[in-house]
Amino acid sequence: MTTICPCNSSGPSASYHRCSIRLISPSVMLGLHECATSINESQVNGIDFPMIALQKAETPIHSTQSLDTFHSTTSLHSVLRAIMSRPTYIVEGSLVKIQLPPSWRTTVTALTHRPYNQLVACDWQDHGRDIMTSLFTNHWATPNVPMTDITNNDASKLDLRPQIICLDLRIRSYYSKIRYIHGPALLDDQYSSHSARIVAVENPPDTPEQQDSVVFVITVQDETPIGWQPAFDSSIITVRCTYDQRAPSPYNLANIQGDILPGLPKVVQYFYYFVTQDDGFTDIFKSSILPRITSSLKLVSQPTSHDYLGLNVGFTRWYLKEILELPDDLQDQAFYTGQSRDSEYLGDAGRVEFNRWWPDWDDEFSFDNFDGIFIITAVNEAIADNFVQEMEAAFGKSIHKKLLIKGRRRPGHQASSNHFGYRDGISNPEVRGVTFDVQEQSDPRYPGSPIVPLGAIVMGYDGDEDKDRRPGWAVDGAFMVTRKLHTYVPEFEAFLLERGPKYFRDLTEQTAADKLGARLIGRWKDGTPMELSPDRPDPSISGNDERVNNFIFQSFDQTHCPYAAHIRKCSPRNYVSPDESDNSHFIRRHGISFGPEVTDEEQSSGRTLHARGSHFVCYSSSIERGFKHIQCGRSNNTVFPPRKNTAPGMDPIIGETNKDGQNCWMTGADPNNEGRMIIFQTPFVVPRGGEYFFVPSISTLRDYVSTRSQNRH
Repeated sequence: MTTICPCNSSGPSASYHRCSIRLISPSVMLGLHECATSINESQVNGIDFPMIALQKAETPIHSTQSLDTFHSTTSLHSVLRAIMSRPTYIVEGSLVKIQLPPSWRTTVTALTHRPYNQLVACDWQDHGRDIMTSLFTNHWATPNVPMTDITNNDASKLDLRPQIICLDLRIRSYYSKIRYIHGPALLDDQYSSHSARIVAVENPPDTPEQQDSVVFVITVQDETPIGWQPAFDSSIITVRCTYDQRAPSPYNLANIQGDILPGLPKVVQYFYYFVTQDDGFTDIFKSSILPRITSSLKLVSQPTSHDYLGLNVGFTRWYLKEILELPDDLQDQAFYTGQSRDSEYLGDAGRVEFNRWWPDWDDEFSFDNFDGIFIITAVNEAIADNFVQEMEAAFGKSIHKKLLIKGRRRPGHQASSNHFGYRDGISNPEVRGVTFDVQEQSDPRYPGSPIVPLGAIVMGYDGDEDKDRRPGWAVDGAFMVTRKLHTYVPEFEAFLLERGPKYFRDLTEQTAADKLGARLIGRWKDGTPMELSPDRPDPSISGNDERVNNFIFQSFDQTHCPYAAHIRKCSPRNYVSPDESDNSHFIRRHGISFGPEVTDEEQSSGRTLHARGSHFVCYSSSIERGFKHIQCGRSNNTVFPPRKNTAPGMDPIIGETNKDGQNCWMTGADPNNEGRMIIFQTPFVVPRGGEYFFVPSISTLRDYVSTRSQNRH
């Protein structure tokens, strides 16, 4: 960035605007101070910036002064920082370039005004590093709604955290009136929008005190304008830049693996279950894996790149106790039992042979079959596959792959939905300063999500009931539960079509089926809560992050949402027994779908022919109080929620019973007859395997996993 002195400029040009001046030397500052005496005000990015403040500086800046001395001149420094370290922009056709100085936090949102396909591509590069990309898209025939970032779980906002060096942001707009040309396919010059213009507002009325912000409003003209005057009304992009003066985090985020919190970004997610073979594992882990482990701090403080790859690792109780011989106890009986043995109490189908419980699982999930698991996330399969190949080549015979499950977000507008078609991932518990930034947001993205202390998820902090009994090597770690859940989508949909019209006789067959499905889940497919809209999905709710999760359940009324509905069982919100009104039972879910989409043959026959489902992953500081309590104490418990006039029954989606002659059942599905029992002859979700892991801190990976020799007897 070149240096421009305001007194030598006749005003910003139409295409190139600056609102900052780079410090070249103290003499430049002297010139700025002197020229200010002859200037009343200067237009900065279209903002009237009062230069009179410069005239009030008590001490002139001389070329012999050091920068430190200059900083001590606080009145002048505050003004100079505002001018010299503020975001700048350039507009070139439909391309907008914004340079962000250090310590400026930036958010980007986009709003479509058109029914055809649009794409807003945001590229950024912190100097000397790779280019990173976010892609905001809309849906066909859905104008006047926020666009969502398909590279970041359909988030409605790109959040660029403050950097220690300048950050270059490029925003480009594309469109197509051909329906099948959408998403990344629009990244071609032939689909580029015609032009853009920008208006800047300094410190708008909603700027908190003691903050400094600039808001850039970019309006886009997609098509070549008719006549000479563009309308600039095809889409609106808002870039908000805030000078960040945050306090340091009270958490050791650099030591926590990132999938625990806030969660590894992903389009694809691989689960690489493995056993170690010899001492070679330790050395290779130290040199090839440990440096690539993704920390919470990295995810919180740095944006992801277009070729991003996330990596975390967890280990079983067998590996920690028998191979590494780690001392002390993690204070969790379920972890040391292992999920295979524990599956009997979870309700998984199985049998007793030779005085031992054998779950009906896939063969790969046999007893004590794993040492650990690598969690690998990426923006596409090619990046993930390439890493797996590199990792296996590095480990050689020191590691053996027992199972590799490849998950992927579902295509198109189903990206945030499970295979049943219901929007997912809305109500995860949030941790202030980790999953959302309290300086930017008073509430998480979805208000209504529980806000919990870090210790509910991560060991060694307030909220961890065993905090004082944890061994030192467990601090900053968490338990991870994995479950391979097969889903029977055609059977579920056939059930709804058969039963729905019997409950809702005044509705068409499909509408009745949709309503019954929503009552079993607790939400309509678009995410609208039944509690807020019991009769139909409501786009004004599902499309509004402020409303879609912001509700509580009616105390003794299930006409809106059944007591046994899936979301009410798993997250009862205001409906808990007195001993549960704390943070003991929260888990953070970060799973993904696997398997193909339902085929036409499966749809017409009502029978599942191809394996598909969800690879469930959750984290917490206790398996017993977290995952196991939710599965056994809520989903399988026929009298939870408690103190109801009608026994609620079991969770119709994940509720289980392995007792002979018993089926899953619930009440409340029929709002006109709350006591009417509905019995499910076959389950719609069937566990086919899983395990309990401990995800250690990065320091424990360094000090124990990377240094101790294998101790296989």
